[in-house]
Amino acid sequence: MMAYCVMNGVVLIDSTSIPAPEERMAAYTANTWQPERTQAEINSNTSQGKRAENAFEAYASQFLNFEYVTYDRIRTDEYKKSAPFDGLLYRKAAGKEEILAGYVTRIQSEIAGNGYGHISSALRADMERDEIYTVEIKSTAVNEKKRTDSAGDLEKLLELINQDDYLAYPLYCRASEDIDTFEKYCNFVYNCRETFGCAWGKEFVNKLLKKEYDNMSMIQVRIYVDDKRFYIMGYTLKNDILRNHRIKKMVQPGKSELAVYYYQKIKDGHACNNLFSDRRLWK
Repeated sequence: MMAYCVMNGVVLIDSTSIPAPEERMAAYTANTWQPERTQAEINSNTSQGKRAENAFEAYASQFLNFEYVTYDRIRTDEYKKSAPFDGLLYRKAAGKEEILAGYVTRIQSEIAGNGYGHISSALRADMERDEIYTVEIKSTAVNEKKRTDSAGDLEKLLELINQDDYLAYPLYCRASEDIDTFEKYCNFVYNCRETFGCAWGKEFVNKLLKKEYDNMSMIQVRIYVDDKRFYIMGYTLKNDILRNHRIKKMVQPGKSELAVYYYQKIKDGHACNNLFSDRRLWK
């Protein structure tokens, strides 16, 4: 049985209760923002991320009326393509398994039909109508500064982490030397990718945000990890993270120096236990 407790809305999970993933999946992990990573670093980063996903799966399993299915359980690409999401969350009900099975077949078919690992916005929309939601989990190791500043005080550590952000990749650019605001991202999309058949201005921005919404995972979960625990800080929905459409570069020297993200403060999100009663999701 998974050992966990809740403190100030944060789910704390004993790290020894979460097993390490298969190593082979790291061989196909893309260097999207850190091109100089060694294979050992990729293995370590991938293992951390997959263990965080497993921690969320273990926590979600405590809610007996819900089911969380990791993408790795349904994938058929031998880990050779990027994952379009980390998992699917749905509420158990009569006939739901058959509905899910139909969507799994569609997901597998769409993934097989492209070279990267994308699924269509139409498929995402259909799943959302049936209350089967895509989940994206971002994990981060607790850094030395937070450990030092919290001085062993767990409540202080959680306060420091709460100043960090939920993160979601923009659709058209995940890494850039120049893009660090939403305005710059809009300029990049308009000049290099897509105009949506309209002039630069409010209409373009609205159409861009609609495109982002249609292709983003509904549920964004943030998890931190150290050698003792996984900290499931909470969740936000794509509605919330796109509402203020703020973009920044997540600069970490020697690591994610080029990464571009939509962001929202963790403290402005929701406690994870509220996910299973959020009326915006479960009618």
